[in-house]
Amino acid sequence: MFVHIVHHVPELLGRQMIVPWTELGRGGLSSRCKTSVGAIILLVSLSILMQLKNLRTAITFPKQSSVLSRIVELWHDRLIYDVSLPWYSTVDRLWLEDNTTSPSKNPPSTMILMTSYGWNGPNQTEGLLYARSIRERELYTGLVNHPLFHPTAWNDIENKVIDIPNNTNYYVFLDRMSCTEGNYPIYGGGITQNKDYEFGRTPDKESWEGFVACSANHLGLETTRLFQAVKEKDKNHLNINASLMLFNCKGWGDCKQDGKNADPPTSIAYLSGTLQKVNEDFDQGLIPPPGKRTILTLEEEESIQSCKADTEREFNVVYIGNFRSGRNSDFHERHGGARHSYLEHHNTTQKIIVQNANDPKPTGLSYTDMMRSTKFALVPRGDNKFSYRFSEALSAGAIPVYHGDNYMLPFRPELISWEKCAILLPEKDAGDVGMEHMQLLLSQPDKMCSMRKYCYFEIYKKYIETDVGIIDGLVKGLDLVAQGNTAKFQGFKCNHTEDLGCNNLRR
Repeated sequence: MFVHIVHHVPELLGRQMIVPWTELGRGGLSSRCKTSVGAIILLVSLSILMQLKNLRTAITFPKQSSVLSRIVELWHDRLIYDVSLPWYSTVDRLWLEDNTTSPSKNPPSTMILMTSYGWNGPNQTEGLLYARSIRERELYTGLVNHPLFHPTAWNDIENKVIDIPNNTNYYVFLDRMSCTEGNYPIYGGGITQNKDYEFGRTPDKESWEGFVACSANHLGLETTRLFQAVKEKDKNHLNINASLMLFNCKGWGDCKQDGKNADPPTSIAYLSGTLQKVNEDFDQGLIPPPGKRTILTLEEEESIQSCKADTEREFNVVYIGNFRSGRNSDFHERHGGARHSYLEHHNTTQKIIVQNANDPKPTGLSYTDMMRSTKFALVPRGDNKFSYRFSEALSAGAIPVYHGDNYMLPFRPELISWEKCAILLPEKDAGDVGMEHMQLLLSQPDKMCSMRKYCYFEIYKKYIETDVGIIDGLVKGLDLVAQGNTAKFQGFKCNHTEDLGCNNLRR
């Protein structure tokens, strides 16, 4: 039996899931473990599951059987081909007929789909040859576990298994690499250390240089049944729209083409998009992942809700990190760097902490301890326009103070008004002007409380804390655009390349 499984793993997998090593038990085997012991454990687990496939509805595993119960939980009713993405059976999947909400009675107006050209192809021996970053794996875990995700619709529509539901906005995510995140979760680790090696992924099929960050024209998506139906919707009296969704996680370099007028229409979520170069009508910002996330206690969350945090938090301003602010030396000579300009304001007596990450912290506190104890957190741009500290500040319930010219802020402006949450200032105003804004807010506790609550509860808890929430925010923003809502991106946009008061260079 064991030899048979080893020889026929690709055929036996079908649409069942092999759970990632990290899900089999924290602190156990390494995610890159390729030893025979690891293989035996995995294959035996697969064998057990397949024997239990028809009995799983009648068997309940106790919580202490963590490994086996975790396998059953993540394999149960799996409907995607990708064997390496976690699949949670507890998700209320609104597009499935056997769910509590039947689409025949009350269909949702939004459908999220994933193609099957790469990781999610039916041949998973080949699927595991496509490269993927760790950040991409996280985002797609959120994708496949979103309530509006239809696991089989892409293939079912293409193969005419189902009709195309009317009165629906379709968001199609490509199962090919587009997010080349080289600093997460290992900052400075580069692409090699931040690749997805889960489940023995060996990216031989597609090099990192061949990623799809701007378009998928070479895949012929415009000829597929769904996108053809959108082109002919007026003739066929259909009220449908469909967009290809791509992640661009490059620190620099925007896409040249207009995604809205591309074929198929393409919306790009940029980690570090430049307002002058992106399609402001269709694209949006991608929230940077927090390298050091703060997890607040229920008591700390209550202090934000009750406004006690605005008086009880120990520090007024915190910045801990490096002091790089890009390579525009001419701009820095005139105005200083967005980070370095705050260094002179370091004052422990006034509870203003601006220091290098390697310097001793006040009273020996950790980075996250200080973040959860500060009213404001400086999150100015660094080497690129975005900052991982932006997400870190939001997770800690701090009010972000951001400086970055031409930066496309995360999500659509129709969904989130960052001016209700953060202090947004040009790079030239880092330092004295920024401190004046914070001092003014410190004298307005009601306004500061309102900003903190909007930051934490309306943005972070809804759209950043989980990867499902991030996908939800990206899709909801575009739904608002499809409904005719319009809003301008906030932040500071350079008027032209000769504007001496604006840092037009990305780096």
